[in-house]
Amino acid sequence: MRLRPWCVGACLAVVLSAAPATYAGVDTGTPLQVDAQIGGNTSAVAVAGGLLYLGIGTRIEVLDVSEPSRPLRVGSSAPLPEQPSAIVVASGYAFVADGDAGVYVLDVHDPTQPVGIGTYQPAGASQRVVVDGSTAYVAAGDAGLHILDVSDPSAPQEIGNYNAAAGVLDVALGPGVAYVAVDDGATNRGMRVALPHLRTLDVSDPRNPIELGIADVSAGALAPSLMVADPDHGRVYQYWNLFGAIGCDTAGIHVLDVSDPTTPTNVADLPATCGAGSIAGNGDRFAVAASAGSALSLYRPGSAQARTDLMSGVMASGVAVDGTLLFVAGEDQASGQSEVRVFDTSSTGGSPAPLGTYAEAALSHAQGTAAGQRIYLGDRGRFSIVDLSQPDRPVEVGAATLPAAGGLANWAVDVSVVGAYAYVIDGPSLLTFSIADPTHPTLVNLQDLGVGTFGVAHAGAYLYVIVGVNPATPGAGLQYELAILDLTDPAHPQTRGTWSDVGGLWNGLVIDGTRAYLTAGRALNVLDVVDALHPRVLGSAPFTDVGGDRLAVTGQTVFVNGFEGVHAYDVTDPTQPVELPVFGGDGGLVSSVALTGSTLYAAYWSGGGLRAFDVSDPTNPVLLGAYPNIPNGSVAASVFALGGHVLTSTYSGLWVLHVTPTQ
Repeated sequence: MRLRPWCVGACLAVVLSAAPATYAGVDTGTPLQVDAQIGGNTSAVAVAGGLLYLGIGTRIEVLDVSEPSRPLRVGSSAPLPEQPSAIVVASGYAFVADGDAGVYVLDVHDPTQPVGIGTYQPAGASQRVVVDGSTAYVAAGDAGLHILDVSDPSAPQEIGNYNAAAGVLDVALGPGVAYVAVDDGATNRGMRVALPHLRTLDVSDPRNPIELGIADVSAGALAPSLMVADPDHGRVYQYWNLFGAIGCDTAGIHVLDVSDPTTPTNVADLPATCGAGSIAGNGDRFAVAASAGSALSLYRPGSAQARTDLMSGVMASGVAVDGTLLFVAGEDQASGQSEVRVFDTSSTGGSPAPLGTYAEAALSHAQGTAAGQRIYLGDRGRFSIVDLSQPDRPVEVGAATLPAAGGLANWAVDVSVVGAYAYVIDGPSLLTFSIADPTHPTLVNLQDLGVGTFGVAHAGAYLYVIVGVNPATPGAGLQYELAILDLTDPAHPQTRGTWSDVGGLWNGLVIDGTRAYLTAGRALNVLDVVDALHPRVLGSAPFTDVGGDRLAVTGQTVFVNGFEGVHAYDVTDPTQPVELPVFGGDGGLVSSVALTGSTLYAAYWSGGGLRAFDVSDPTNPVLLGAYPNIPNGSVAASVFALGGHVLTSTYSGLWVLHVTPTQ
């Protein structure tokens, strides 16, 4: 591989060893501290000087795109507090709109080491940021438009503002003029929606912005508005969604004549696809990326729209235009990877031509298990092995694509590791991977066990899989059983029997020694598996909550996730398990639990992020720390304990944290 001249020395580690950047820890203000974050869905994207700046997870990654056919990752920032919603690069600095965390300024003079140097926190959420010289303009929703002096990027200072009645959704710039999408909110079909008007502001004196004109473009309901300005031709293109009772009914693009900023006028409308995440362009062309339908629309002002299906199967989230090059970021639904695809749009008569692709594992919403210094994750379309020997430098060392499972979307549910093999359940199937070489996991066997699989665990030479099977009576709903598989030949597990002594809905399974703990039939059931082929119920205790698909055991206590919180059971007497007080419910719905020593970690669905509890006395758990601000933490899918660290997988990627001792 040919190295770019400016990074010959600095890029060697990245190119030759695929080592990730070192991440500075994020101080959470609690004993639960962030070490690293990798993967995640893509968000914002910007291009400047042959470099592409990509919001992925909560980081800004830098790609060298001077050779568009071979995008090369050269650097990464430390994790930011939120998932970036917009990036603009000017004079060696990247300005990042980071939602509720405000605006972050990164020094990117050395693209191999983006370093955060300054922040600005407006009253509202920073949705968009644009820069003109030493002045930045921040659309902050209900908090209005904030105008900043960034002549010292390390200390942005507010020098002006523009407040609208219901908020500023987006901002774009022309010479001495700011175009703002103002939410004049209204009700549409019983729903409160954003009804934007384009307003033009004279910002020749940024300390005193003056409203010049208003264009009523409320035919569409925008949430949020997306705009791109073409000041050379006196045009602003504004994307809109019109929402109905159950979602987006239609979408389009307003073409606004702003040649006279005192009388901006809607002069045309273009069709568009619902669900746009980004719009970008220049005077010759602009593009809209939409996750709905995985559509990519390319427009050339003055000519017919060209819509392509080049992003088929990809949830597009960000788009940037640089000359005739088009860059589109999104998540590939089949491979479970976050991608940037590069297209050549120079042809005026045909579709954009694909040039190159950059991809990395999303590791979002993954399930799996920890073993040794690695975690084994089943994600959408992907089985991944992540090395944690250096917790502040996690790296995916190997991966394999999951085959389509019975016509269903391939999204692994659980993983169990036994020796040199990993057993992944996905839809109706059990997939066996050889992990003897962790850099190249190899699928060696696939077998269908039923209609669906819902949990997997092992004990000794046997594997136990929760399987859903068709009922004997049509329409009666799934029935559940344990499929018991012999691992004498670990590459080809053989079913030796099934067990189904408990009725009702089955949720989760964990095995500790000769006992198995199964949430089924609205109860925690304690099973004796000394006779591996003939489990027997020793005792049970009520579990009437929703959830119950993630269990953890320490000593004589079993912990189970639930919507009401963490459920704990004393199983000292396995014939009479006793439910202890539920805890941690004030953080929201608990999606997963994991243990390391006497520390229990709980991941939350509904905004609770991640919490750590001391459960040395399970009758009186003590909160050690919380990190509620994991972006998209409302969908924290899973949590894994590995030595002194904990990992949680969310839509913003895989997070590595640890609990620091209290003073």
